[in-house]
Amino acid sequence: MALATLLLLPFARNGRRGPSLGIIALQGVAILPALPPYFHAPGLLPAAASVSAAIGIALNVLASALVARGMRRAR
Repeated sequence: MALATLLLLPFARNGRRGPSLGIIALQGVAILPALPPYFHAPGLLPAAASVSAAIGIALNVLASALVARGMRRAR
């Protein structure tokens, strides 16, 4: 996923809509591995796992928001 994001980045940097949406979709998929700590019963995983997962999710959401903000509108 990281390689695909890096390949799309030069095209999305100009604000092109297609590559930007691709990066946003990849960031959404990148969040999925961080979700399991929230579905296990409390106490099975250390608190650090939940905190680190929350930080990773927040960074991915922030990256998606920044890419979405930089997209040009369709003309």
